[in-house]
Formats: sequence, C-alpha cells, structure tokens
Amino acid sequence: MLFEKHMERFYRLIIKPKAQREKKRVGSNALRRLFYAQTLHGQFALLAFFMDPSKGAEADREFLREHLQIEGLDSVLFALRQPPWHTKGGDPRFWNAEGEVRDFLSLLFDSATVPMRMPRRISVDLTKNPSVESLYLFLPEAAALERVYREHYGNQYAFFTALESTHISKLLGEVRTRVKINSLPLQLDRENPNLGRYSATRRVARTIYLGSAPTQRAAHKGIEDRQVKLGCVQPGESVATFGDALRRLTDRATYLYVDGKRYWYSTQPTVTRLAEDRAAQLDPHTVADEIQKRLREQSRSRGDFAKVHPCPASGADIPDEQETRLVILGPDHAHAAKSDDSAARKGAAAILYLRGTSPRNYKNTLVFLAPDATRLKELEQATRQYLAWTSMWDGRESLEIGPFQLRQAETKRKSADDTVEARIPETFHWLLVPGQSDPKGEMEWSEIRLQGQDGLAARAAKKMKNEEMLMVQLGGTRLRHELDRVPLWRGTDQHQVGVKQLAEDFAKYLYLPRLRDADVLLAAIRDGVERLTWKSETFGYAEGWDETKKRYKGLQGGQSIRVLLDGQSVLVKAEVAEAQIDAENAMTNEAAGNGGSVIVGGGAGGTGEPGSGSNVLQPGGRSSGSGSVTPVAPEQAKLRRFHGMIRLDATRLGRDASKIADEVVTHLNGLLDTSVEVTLEIQADIPDRVPEKVVRDVTENCRTLRFESHGFEESMNCQPGERPLDQDAWMILAHNSSLLGSNLIVARQNQ
Repeated sequence: MLFEKHMERFYRLIIKPKAQREKKRVGSNALRRLFYAQTLHGQFALLAFFMDPSKGAEADREFLREHLQIEGLDSVLFALRQPPWHTKGGDPRFWNAEGEVRDFLSLLFDSATVPMRMPRRISVDLTKNPSVESLYLFLPEAAALERVYREHYGNQYAFFTALESTHISKLLGEVRTRVKINSLPLQLDRENPNLGRYSATRRVARTIYLGSAPTQRAAHKGIEDRQVKLGCVQPGESVATFGDALRRLTDRATYLYVDGKRYWYSTQPTVTRLAEDRAAQLDPHTVADEIQKRLREQSRSRGDFAKVHPCPASGADIPDEQETRLVILGPDHAHAAKSDDSAARKGAAAILYLRGTSPRNYKNTLVFLAPDATRLKELEQATRQYLAWTSMWDGRESLEIGPFQLRQAETKRKSADDTVEARIPETFHWLLVPGQSDPKGEMEWSEIRLQGQDGLAARAAKKMKNEEMLMVQLGGTRLRHELDRVPLWRGTDQHQVGVKQLAEDFAKYLYLPRLRDADVLLAAIRDGVERLTWKSETFGYAEGWDETKKRYKGLQGGQSIRVLLDGQSVLVKAEVAEAQIDAENAMTNEAAGNGGSVIVGGGAGGTGEPGSGSNVLQPGGRSSGSGSVTPVAPEQAKLRRFHGMIRLDATRLGRDASKIADEVVTHLNGLLDTSVEVTLEIQADIPDRVPEKVVRDVTENCRTLRFESHGFEESMNCQPGERPLDQDAWMILAHNSSLLGSNLIVARQNQ
C-alpha cells in the first residue's frame, strides 16, 4: 500500500533508543509526512490542540469553541492492552516496550491517578472473544497532561508523534477524552449568576427536551410554559427565575421553537439561526451603507441649522458658506470620550481646515456630530439583524418555511427595524464644536454628549442654543459688546465697520458668537439702531461714507430702518453718529430760525447741503442766490397726551378688551417714562327687579376685584343720554339740600 513504507519507516524509528532517534530525526515529524488517518488520530489532534499554549494555536482553540462548542480539556483515559508481539529487555510495566512509546507511557504512568491493571475481553470476530491483560492510565485533570507536554515535548508535532507511537506499537486499545462543552444553557447560566445558582437554564432545556423529544417522522409540538416550570421548580425556588431562563433560552437557541405558550425542540434549525448566519456573513460595507442611508433620511430635519451634511466623503463635499451647518460624520469616524486622536476628531479637523485642497474661510459655521465607538458596535449588530431578517422576508418564497416561521420572520424584521431607529440617536451623541476663547489663543474642541430621542439635528441645535454656542437671536447691546471686545471696528480711527465685513467676521472667527445666518446679524443691527437708548448702548447705521464731504450718508439712529447687506452700509460708533446728527440738526435749526427762511438747493454757487450758506430765501421771498426754492417744513408739534373712548359689546368683552390691549395699550406702554391709565365703566339697565343672588354675587365680586365704586339702584326714569345718580351722590345732595329746601329730597322719595 501507499502508506506502508512510511509506516514501517516510522515504526523502525520510534523503537530505537532516544539518542538514536534524535540523531536520525532531521526535524519535527520529518519522517512522518504521510500516514493513513484513523479514528484515533482525531483524538490525538484534539489533545495536541489543547496542549499548545502559544498564541499561534489560539486560532485552533477558537475554531473548537465556535464550531464545536468545546471550551477545553477536562480529563483523559488511556486504555492499554497487551500487544501481540513479545520482546525482552524493555519496560515490564508495558510488556517490555522500548523506544518512544516506552518513554511516553512512563510519563503517563507517573502522572496517572492509581493506574489499574486488569483482564479485559476483546471482541475479535463472532467466534473469538479472548481475555487480554489491560492497563488503565487515567489523568483526571488537563493540567497533568499539560505538564508532560511542557516539560518533555514543547511542540505539537513531537507530542502528536508520541501519541501515535502507542497506536503504531499496538499497545493502545482506546483513548477516551472528556472535554468541557460550552453549551448555550451552560453559557447562559454562567452569564447570569441568578440563573447559574439553580442551573435554571440547563434544567429548563432538559425539561423541554424530555417533554418534546423529536423523532424522524413526527414531532410532538411542544409543552406549555407552565408545564416547563412545573418540571423544573423545586420547593423553595422562585418560579420567576425559571421563566427568565426560558425567555433567554428562546431568544438564542438554534433548535428551540416557540408558538404562543408552547415550546419544543426540532431537528431543523429555526429561522432565528438562519438569520444569525446571514447576519454574520454580511459585508461590513453593506452594513455601513444601510446606516448612512438612515442618516440621510434623518438629515431632512434640519432643526435650527441652515443645512445638514450627512456622511461626507471629504471636506470638498461641504461648501464654504456663511450659514451654520451640522456635519454628521459616518460610521468610519467614531469617537470616544476625552479622546484627542479619535477618528472623529481627525476627520472633523480635516473638514474644518480644508475644502478639498483649498483652505476653508468660514470655520465658525461648522459643527460635527460623531458616533460613539462602543455604541457603534451595537448599532452595527442591530443593522446586521435587520438586513438579515429583511433578506429572509424578501426571499420567503424560496425558503419554503411554514406559516409560523413566516409570521416570526415578519415580526422579527419589524422589531429589528425599530431597534435600529432607536439606536441611531443613542449612538450618534457626540457633538464636537470648535471654538476659541482668546482671539490670540489656540483653537479648542468642545465635546458635548447629547441626550433625548429627538432628531439628530434638533437635539444638537437645542443643546447648542442652551450653551449659547448657536445664536438664533442676538440683541443690539450684545452686538455692541462684541464690537468693542475684540474690537471689530475698522477705519483709521476705528469708528465704523461695514455690515458685509461684519457678517464675514462672525462666520470666519471662532472667538465670535456662532450665528445661524446673516439674518440674525441684520436683526441685531435693527434692534440696536431702533433703540431709544442707542446713543449710550448701541450704535448708528449709515448707508455709506462720503469720502469727498467726509460725512456719513443716510445716517440714522433711534428710528426704524431697513438694513442692507452690501459693501456700502456701515455701523457707526454712537458718539460719532450722534456728533454728526447734532451738527446737521443745528445747521438746519439755524437756517430755519432766520425769519422763516427756507433752504434752496441745486443752484450755482451752492452745495445743496444743510448750512451751506447759499440760496437761502430771505423773508418776503427774496433769495440770496439763484436756483429752485424748497420750503423748509415747519417743526412738528410735540404730542404729549393721548385719550380715547370706545363702547364695547358686553357679550364679547374679553375678545374686544384683549384686542384693544394688544393694538393700543401695548404701544403706549412701550414709550419711555409713559404713564398709561385705563378705566373700565360698567352701566346696566335692568327692566325687571334684580334677583337677590345676583346682587350678592356681583357685589361680592366687585369688592374682591377692588372696584373704586359700585352699587345697585332703583330705576330713575332717566331721559335718553342721562344716567341716574348713585347712592353716594344722593347722600351728598341730601346733606347739602338744607340750603335749597327739601324739594330735592321729596323728589328723590317720589321717584
């Protein structure tokens, strides 16, 4: 045969003394390159796998754990028997064996627990059953065999050769290897101490198996959960513990089926196992694409950001604009707490500084949202489950699964979809915000952990607004503070700054407040200019600067304006704007005070500006120059008091009063140092007698509301437009009627 020469050569080698064997052997297992594998060789290979403690053998052990659920070696029994050959001079304990087998068996004999020698019948054929002397070497712990390996062999090949020598020498009857199995029930009991205390999961698994053991032709469709618990629980134990074990086992077992309250094992794997296999085989890029797809869907909700950029490939995908935007980094840019060199920090910095190959100008407009490194693994696993269940649901016709498994696949797919949606906000919770506290300092990154179940952009915007990292509103006084703090004033004397330049400053420099867009700045300018206290708190606004006349054009302050975002409009320091406005008003008043003179513009020799001294129309219509005449409007009267009266519909008093308060009273209260008084007068003419209950209720309510005067009266038969006197007025008139006689009192009594 093909293997005979190799086997014979190997046998001649192993029976030689050790010195001769080492001299002949070129390398480990050099003369045993080919052999006929038998059942025992599987046992030898398994023992050799577990003996090697090196990292190189970890892959072998991992294979055994993953595919065979074998955690490790427990014990080994070597059953030796008297060989058919006879020799002299060897070790009498092993029937005078010599060479490699004698050395190996001697080591096993010394490590074994109570070696036993006894006769044993061995079946040769149907007619022969001789009794043969046998020797049993039992190693109760793997540590004993590991010690033999470590002290005398040191590599798997040499140890495998020693094991095989017992078989080649026909001394080994059989070897029984006991291994530690990492079964799912045992694993669940180890993971949960509350279950492991009672071996709850293992007892549940045994109960279900005995109650619904599968057969080749049919299967008993399970037992109910109460029967499972009845078969497990012993007196003094909690039923809830075994219910928890049953639930955990159902979620992870491969061959355990459940339909309602009935459980059973089957010889066919469940759809859960098929889904897990498909999930494990998914390409990581497929999982990442699904996550990015969901992030793009969530980016449709922008919150208070001008735009949201989900999963950009590089900085070139993000335009360099002045509006504040949120950049959602992809799954390949995860972040860990307080990590300065995370993939998210590196990716965010690259986008912040560069747009493609060009430097980015508007750095104060970008903030970044990154996934958590730990939670990202959970999200990826949930996404794998969703994609696996989706593929099974889409291909349900080709799978040929039953109605029960079909319903289970649909339920699991929906559940996995909900899980992915819930884990996205849990995973993408690191907000990375660039900033700069000192204009001359270095850039700093602020990492903020977001919470809540709102959309990604909504959560980020809400947190940034609370921390004043994103301004959607800005007051005029705050704008003036920022202008003076840096400062941002431009020009030779730093008295002005262009509106367009100011918008670029806020979008460019990280030490300034981050504005949502330019509209926030324009609103702040309007608020500052329209304030009555603009001279002391804010600034003025001009449509431009006239370099020839050295004055601001269209300078305004303390009034409503329309702000233009162009290259001409400027903000002016309040004291400078006030000085120019006062000078222009003084010249206008001086010209208007010359006997009712008017300003004349556009003629020769005149500038057409206030106070130019030319083309002034003198009293009587005479002009000191030529040109068209424009009368100066008289100074407007100073209105200092307002009064108004209106009749209200008694059935809609609340609506009308509220409208008056919003449309009239609010404007008056807004004026500085204004005292507004509103009086409500009620007058009711009642044809019949007023019920006592109404009198009591109205009177008590008026007292509670602190009416200055109130009361009910008898009918006075007043003429239209007249009103009867109240009780107090009658008492005053009666007291003073002594000067006029008693006719007034009589008239009161007769009415």
